[in-house]
Amino acid sequence: RFLFDMLHINALNDASLILMIQNGVTGTFTTIAIAIGVAIPNVLAQKYLQKLKEQRMTELLATRHINDGQ
Repeated sequence: RFLFDMLHINALNDASLILMIQNGVTGTFTTIAIAIGVAIPNVLAQKYLQKLKEQRMTELLATRHINDGQ
């Protein structure tokens, strides 16, 4: 909407300028909110999955020689 307002502005008056800036700020905040909303769960999931991976690796290393006759 911001780019559309910039391209289709007929006269530079106060109302159209404020509307254009408001649309730009709203679009920017929306983009930032989506990026943060995607990044936070990803970071938390990576920490959780890394912890599970380390636990599984420890279990596998502890039991690696049980079945090979040593």
